[in-house]
Amino acid sequence: MYRHLTCLLVTLLGFLPSSASAGFIVTSGSHAAYANSYSYGLNSEFAFSTAIPWNQTITMNLADGTNAQNTVSRTLTAGGIQLQSNFSLFAAPSTNLNFWQEAHATGHEYFTTDAATSYSITGLLNVTTDGGYSESIQGYLYDLTMGQIVADFFYLQIGGNAVLELGEPLGLNRAIGNLTGTLAAGHQCFFHYRGYVQNYDRVNYDPEANGLTGNGYVTLTLGTVAVETPEPASLIVWGFLGSCAAVAGYRRRKQLAA
Repeated sequence: MYRHLTCLLVTLLGFLPSSASAGFIVTSGSHAAYANSYSYGLNSEFAFSTAIPWNQTITMNLADGTNAQNTVSRTLTAGGIQLQSNFSLFAAPSTNLNFWQEAHATGHEYFTTDAATSYSITGLLNVTTDGGYSESIQGYLYDLTMGQIVADFFYLQIGGNAVLELGEPLGLNRAIGNLTGTLAAGHQCFFHYRGYVQNYDRVNYDPEANGLTGNGYVTLTLGTVAVETPEPASLIVWGFLGSCAAVAGYRRRKQLAA
């Protein structure tokens, strides 16, 4: 009797649908990160960085003090992988020579996942000086396979002394999609970020004596999704197996009692 039940269990288990892959693989297509500084006017200066790889820092300085620093990291976590940019930006005070100063950190990553994958985007830009002209931060995720925006959060603030955080309703902002969600298996995606500060004053030449300073970060975290809910057919099979086990146990106890 038990030999037949064992054979039945093995046979039925062979028809159960396989569960979702527990593995997590991110195939990186290409990555680039930059730090750029600009100073426009009669004595214009520009400093453009070349693309830097993961886990490095780049700083671009101008003679008037305007500078941009970008540190990028790609870290494996218990549940997946984290892509992060930490940046420090400074737009020097405008002068009678140069009336427009700006600094920004930017970068992008193309990637493909092998399984349905959760994502989370966070970002913050903290501007610690008053005055200035504007500052902004953006986190952008696009599904190239589907041809649609997954998340596009762009925050802009006029004037200094502000904290811009993705997901918080502050400043002139654009919020499309969701900062958290799930990416489909096998889809190619594109992630872009940007932090930016700017001084601009063509009349007074000194919108902020101390310049405009902004520090912040943008992070994309990817991780595997929880195991899929069993299909109805699976529930039926497991229910049948449970019933068989219960009957077998009852007959065993009855034989021992006899």
